[in-house]
Amino acid sequence: MAKKLKPSEEYDEIFNRILEQCDIKNTTVSELIDICGLSRSVMTAWKKGNINPKALSVISKQLDVSIEFLINGEDDFADFPESNDIMLTNARENELLRLFRMIPKEEQLKIIGRLELLSEIANTEERAV
Repeated sequence: MAKKLKPSEEYDEIFNRILEQCDIKNTTVSELIDICGLSRSVMTAWKKGNINPKALSVISKQLDVSIEFLINGEDDFADFPESNDIMLTNARENELLRLFRMIPKEEQLKIIGRLELLSEIANTEERAV
């Protein structure tokens, strides 16, 4: 059996968080790599912080943590209220929030990314006028 890696100052912060989450899930990085269908050669790159975004998405799903948590150690949704009774400025916003809370965190992150892109496009078009 391979030696179980522990977080180290020699490793990138993302890799250390992956190691910590593996420990919590009672698995190893090698097992995680196998489960995710990735090549074992990626571990060397991961130690240096070279993690493909697509792999990061698969890893976050497998470890049941957000991509943000793996990247910066913070889960933006950790203090998000579970209740759906928040009254926003209008019914459309309230419905949007209600629906948003019903989908998995991974999908929430994708939606946020798309909204940020749409916002950037809108701001660019506004400046062009």
